[in-house]
Amino acid sequence: MYQHFTEKETITYLACNPLNSYMLCNILKTCKDYSEGVTAVPVTQSKLFSLFFDSLFSHGTPGTDQSHKLSATDLEKCKDRPHDKIVETILKVGKLSYHYLLSGKHNMVEKDLIAFDINPTFLSSHLSNLILEKKWDNRSSFEFYHAMIMEQVAAWYCADLVRDKAEELIECLDLWCLGKVPQNSKNPLCIEAAKWPEHKKNLFSFTKMFMGFLTAGRGGNFWKSAAPLSDSTSQALVRWFRDWLCTDIKQSELLNLMHCLFELHDNKVTEEVSPHIKRIDFYNISLSLLDIAALCYSLRHSQVEKMDLRLCDLKDQGIRQLEEVIAKCKSVSISSNKLTEESARIISNILQEPSCALERLSIGTNHLHSSGAQMIWKALEKNQRLKCLYLYDNGITDKGTEIMPECLKHNKTLEVLHLCGNTFSDCGQRNIQRVKELRADLKIVVKIADDEELVDRVENEVTQLISDFGQYDREWLTNILRTILRDLGDEISITNTRTETKIGNIKQGIQIVQRKLKWDAIAEL
Repeated sequence: MYQHFTEKETITYLACNPLNSYMLCNILKTCKDYSEGVTAVPVTQSKLFSLFFDSLFSHGTPGTDQSHKLSATDLEKCKDRPHDKIVETILKVGKLSYHYLLSGKHNMVEKDLIAFDINPTFLSSHLSNLILEKKWDNRSSFEFYHAMIMEQVAAWYCADLVRDKAEELIECLDLWCLGKVPQNSKNPLCIEAAKWPEHKKNLFSFTKMFMGFLTAGRGGNFWKSAAPLSDSTSQALVRWFRDWLCTDIKQSELLNLMHCLFELHDNKVTEEVSPHIKRIDFYNISLSLLDIAALCYSLRHSQVEKMDLRLCDLKDQGIRQLEEVIAKCKSVSISSNKLTEESARIISNILQEPSCALERLSIGTNHLHSSGAQMIWKALEKNQRLKCLYLYDNGITDKGTEIMPECLKHNKTLEVLHLCGNTFSDCGQRNIQRVKELRADLKIVVKIADDEELVDRVENEVTQLISDFGQYDREWLTNILRTILRDLGDEISITNTRTETKIGNIKQGIQIVQRKLKWDAIAEL
């Protein structure tokens, strides 16, 4: 199992979640033949859940191609586990789960089971691997082992109800994702949701699972998800995604949309929707490996103009996942993502690709160091498209400037290069000066104070931090403020009065933020 998890890149991002790891282990343990299904592309969360259910309720059932691998005792148990009755009960439990998801309940009590025509005895005997029975004072209630399983079962029920009813499907998505309540609707899912005004905030995971289950049950097998969408459903979804993208979509909503596309994993829908995604802004949103996988899939047919992934906790693994996406973008910001020389190597490869579309790249406040910078310089010998490059605060020293003159003299397109926040002695400064002599058209900024436009921007950002400092990681913010102060140095050497005043304002603002951070830390003790 460890080998599957570590060697198969398609399941790495799923295995990071404890529940997913449990399901993967159960699937692989039940039957080695399932490993082909698990490691195949695509592996979405909804497909994983389908395989999990298949391993629980279909694997080893008498008459299947796996039954010969079970013992006589196991085969005898399977005879008492009617498949159709299980499917029927799970759909009823799904209906109840949808009700609970909207109302905020978790425990399935006896009166609700009776109201939804669910047999408690059948739950205990056939679904005990999903649902826990709790007994006290001659009474009992049932609860899912994990809250996400309740969402998955609810999504399965809803998808089964509306997958071939395009109008009702879109009504549901409008309500769940956009909060649009349909007028005079006879759709039972919308009628139920309308009873609970606060339903929308709870439906992120549910909605993406619902998308993935729209193909489940097609083709005669309830657990499989291989059959395509109907034409009417496919066309309705394309229109719905396009309309959503035309709204003033928020960061979290765009991420939700991408997860919906990813879980749906319908090539036809993706081909028509993806080109309409032009700008990505996930600034200061921590992205998981699964989030990045959804982003990459959603953008596979898009030529993104601008992608802002600053402070997204990408690390080197995230950059590896994003390699193809980055190469197609015009403007990419991946600053403050704990990137190392490994990411510099990936970026270097991207820049040397003939099809690379990058014109602006910001990769500041990372850990590329001098070796990473050298990789970038070598790539710029060949690259003739990049115009602006920001490598500030990357631990670059004199060694990182040694090959700069030789490499950049061959480059004809780079117009702006920012190296603030790095440490250069006279030797490094001479190498940079040599580049300026060879490329008089290239603007190189080594200190914040050297560029008025940069001074203005830093002043505005520090002013904003005075009120917004709580939105950022404390350690990152402390380090970046310290780096700015070190770069600014002593304003005595500054001759421009305007710049001197603004730098004074920046330092004063930083002191205010530092005091706020200090008092905030003390308050938590």
